[in-house]
Amino acid sequence: MNGAAGGNGATPWLGALIEDGRIEMHGFDPAGRALTCLSAQAGESPADQLAAMAAQLDPRAEVLLLAGWTGGTALPARPVPCTPLAEGEATAVAPRGYAGPRLVALPPIGQASPPDLMGAAAIRVAGALVMEPEFDGVICVVGARSFWVHVSAGEIVSFQGFLAGALLDRLAPPDPLANKDHALLTTEGAAQAFDTALAETRSRPERLAAALHRATLKGTIPPQDDQPDSRRATIAGALIGAELTAARPYWLGQRVLLLADAPLAEVYKRALDAQGAEAGSMSAQQAAALGLAAARASL
Repeated sequence: MNGAAGGNGATPWLGALIEDGRIEMHGFDPAGRALTCLSAQAGESPADQLAAMAAQLDPRAEVLLLAGWTGGTALPARPVPCTPLAEGEATAVAPRGYAGPRLVALPPIGQASPPDLMGAAAIRVAGALVMEPEFDGVICVVGARSFWVHVSAGEIVSFQGFLAGALLDRLAPPDPLANKDHALLTTEGAAQAFDTALAETRSRPERLAAALHRATLKGTIPPQDDQPDSRRATIAGALIGAELTAARPYWLGQRVLLLADAPLAEVYKRALDAQGAEAGSMSAQQAAALGLAAARASL
């Protein structure tokens, strides 16, 4: 344990996942039971935002367990195959100007071929295995980055990451005023648009760039459904269709567990169902809380 305080302690503590500019922070009692959760944009200074969120969530907390960001401290990645968590592997970090609970960072997991790196998502995988310790198959962690993770005998064997969620929000940002839940399949037209785009790039992934181009056009001949919800659903379908084709070795013939929350949980499940691949599901937020508690207990 590289300078990190271990044990469960006798005070409340916090855990946070930082993924693609967002912070998801959980509050725990001394026994490791999750009590509260808070999410926010990381902003230009994750350290300042972490301190502010920690004060809001539980000012009594003395330790903040961190995954997905190391505060500028270089931590070597653990190579696959490996367990999602490594007993005793955590490092105390102190970003410049940080004024909050003691930060203890968990190392990422790396893969040499193809090159890839997984930080916060590994905590969610660990949480899924708390619920299903005998799970053998593929866990798909869905978010701004999705990770298809092959798990066997409690170890991560290999994984592959994708940017579908981030690209969706970049190409078709949700309108929080019109759709506060950011749901994708809000109308029958949006669902049909999703299915059509999914089928096209699932069978012809080389058409992805063209499909995304068409989805952003207005005033086409013949006219297409250019309502914001249908356009966003079309882009989601095209991106996920291409992702499923690339990730086919992971899900074909495998037991699949989705770790996802709205709005992406519904569309990934729908996409897999369309391929005849039945997938179980679990809240990504719940998996994060379980994984953080398991990580804290291992220190």
